[in-house]
Formats: sequence, structure tokens, C-alpha cells
Amino acid sequence: MPDNQRSFVFHDPTGKRWQRFRRGLQTCAIFFGILLVLFVLSVAINPQIPALGLPPVEHIPDLGEVPAIIRGERPMRNVPFKLRKAARNIKYVRSASPVTHPKTAARVETNSPIVFGFYVNWDPASMVSLRMHLSHLTHLVPEWLILRNAHGDLDDQSDPTVIAIAAQAKLPILPLVTNYRDGWQPGDVRKILHDADLRADLVDNIYSNLTEHHFAGVNIDFEELTPRDRQPLVAFMRQLRAKLQPAGLLLTESVPIEDAAYDLKQLAQINDYLVPMVYDEHYQSGEPGPIASQAWFQRQIDSLGRIAAPEKIVIGMGNYGYDWAIGGTQSAEAPFGEVMSHAASKRAGIEWDANMANPVQRYEAGGQRHEVWFLDAVTALNQARSVAAGGFRGVALWRLGAEDPDLWNVLEPDA
Repeated sequence: MPDNQRSFVFHDPTGKRWQRFRRGLQTCAIFFGILLVLFVLSVAINPQIPALGLPPVEHIPDLGEVPAIIRGERPMRNVPFKLRKAARNIKYVRSASPVTHPKTAARVETNSPIVFGFYVNWDPASMVSLRMHLSHLTHLVPEWLILRNAHGDLDDQSDPTVIAIAAQAKLPILPLVTNYRDGWQPGDVRKILHDADLRADLVDNIYSNLTEHHFAGVNIDFEELTPRDRQPLVAFMRQLRAKLQPAGLLLTESVPIEDAAYDLKQLAQINDYLVPMVYDEHYQSGEPGPIASQAWFQRQIDSLGRIAAPEKIVIGMGNYGYDWAIGGTQSAEAPFGEVMSHAASKRAGIEWDANMANPVQRYEAGGQRHEVWFLDAVTALNQARSVAAGGFRGVALWRLGAEDPDLWNVLEPDA
């Protein structure tokens, strides 16, 4: 082919091909530019998904909380918990007591009052109160030794956890020996008191129990006796004293007041401490009224001070209440916390009876009127002042778990 007729394969004499090529490059550049912008925006902005009208979810776990199977990982197997890094300078204490930060019980000092705290297994609040107020008590009196029959056998209901708590706090335990078993059983006590062999058996059983558990002594609480049991009870207490004293074990006795069955003068001489129960002015099976009006309480302790040396007497103080249904018979025990609960839930107001110097609560439930007389921190303060003024050795609180928490401010060791 002649040179003057030769042409390039891609030769475009019109020039339109180049224009189309440039236009295509510009379109691709714009398209990829838009894609780049959208990618940047998707990273920077969290899109809002339209609501589906489902109930709101309080918490959606982050990626770290999503189950491993969803994240594509192998599920973790449960293993015993261990610290990832061992803590240093930890002192481990081996004890059966569940008290993490125990306090030491109050020490018995010549110039400071004794404080007995009665404890019961059947109320969990008793355990709570014990743990919280160890430092206010000098002796713990748990209701643990139940007279099983008229042969002098004892049902030992000691709680190892409570024993461990007391040991940790160096709190002496004086278990209560009682004839309360499905109600008071004075007949069993009477048979024992009037039989020399049975008395000796009961004395031995008490001694064996005290030494087995390393208790500091005992508190005897035999109730609903009759005047013909008066001297046999004195004889029994002398016999028990002779058994316990050589071993250095304390002998204490809880006694009713104004009851001819109990020779308080002789019993005070025999016991290390006598614990008159100065409460139940109005009792559970009787008519409504104050548990221990201040004037009545003062008369009782004044009389006790004339019967026996005040330094041998630990005054029993109540810290509970009774709820009487008006028109009914008897009443139900009402711990302080229950009274306050009624005050809040039933809008039952609490009044201070100035004549009795006791609080009272009146409310209605199910069409039935109720009257609740109870003892609180104010009555405890008034009674503690009377006890101190009378020169008595201390107080015994019936019972741990039923009290007004502010009562313990009255019994501060340094107060």
C-alpha cells in the first residue's frame, strides 16, 4: 500500500472517540468518589434502625457479654472460682463463726453494770441482734437446755454457730435450763424437786452439759411452781451450787416477782446473781395494758432492793410487746419491728401514755380493733436509770431480736 494511503488502526478523523473515553473516565471517577464518601460515612455514623413497636429493652449487652457461641467462639466451661492474682498480706482465720468483723464482748468490771442478753433459737432476729450487739453484752443466756421429763433428762439445743460467735467475742455463755416444753411443765419440776435422787440426777446432767460445752455457768428458769415447792427449790439450788462452785461455774436464776413459790431472799444468797423478771405487768393471756409501766417497775425494784442485796440482783427488763384483739382472748407477742411495720402499713399511730410512761398503738384490721402495748428505747432508758439509781448489779434483756434498735444506745459501755 502506498505510504500516502497508510493510516493508524485507532485513527479517528472525527475526534469523537477521545471525547467518549474522557467522559467515561470522569464518570468512573465520580462513581468511585461517591462510594468512597459513603464508606467513610458508614464508619463515622451509627445508622438509626426504625422502631418496631416492641417493648423497650433495659440493657443490650455489648460484644463482650454476647455468648461465645454467637461470636463464633468455643463456649467457656465452668471452673471453680480462683483469684486471677493472689492477694498479699491476707491473714486467714479458721473459725466456725460467720462474723466477718467480730467485736469483743463487754468486760465485767466492778464499776460497770452486767448486761445479760437472752437468746432464742426460734427467731432468726435473735441471731442478727447478737451479731450486731456483741460489744454491749457481758453474758449470753440462750434458751438451750429444755427439761425433757420428770427424770431430770435435758434436751440439749445448743447451737454450734452461736457458741463459735460467743467464743470469738470472748462472751461467756450461761445456758437457760427451762421447764417450757409445749407450755410450762411444772409437774415435771415438782417431781424432781421432791425426790432427792432425781434432784441429784438433774444436778449431774446440768454439770455434765456445762463442762462438755465449756460454758461459763447456767441460768435456771423453772416457772409456774406452787408454794409447796418453795423449800424444795431452795434445796435444789443449794445442791446445784455445791456442784458448780468448785469448778468456778456461775449459778444464776430467773425468778418471777410477787410469787410465794419463790423465796427470793434465800435464792439471792445462794445464786451468784438473781434475775427477777420485772415485766409482764399485763401478760399474754390477760387483759390489755402496759407491759411494765414506769411506776409499777419502780415499785417492784424498790421492793427487791429491800429483800436482797442489790449487788446480787440483775434486773430482768422486757423489750417486746403484746397485740390484743379487743373482744378476743389472749394476745400475740409483738416484737418492736412488727409494731413499726403495722404503724407504716396500717397507718396505725403510736401514742405515748403519760400516766403509764409506756407507748401504745391502736389500729383496726379486718373489722377487728387491736391494742398493742410495747416497750421501746425510751422505756429502757427510764428503767436503766432506775436500776442504776437503786445500785443493782445490772440488767437482763428479754429478748435479743425483739428490741427497739435504739435501746442499745442506752446500754453503751461508756454511757
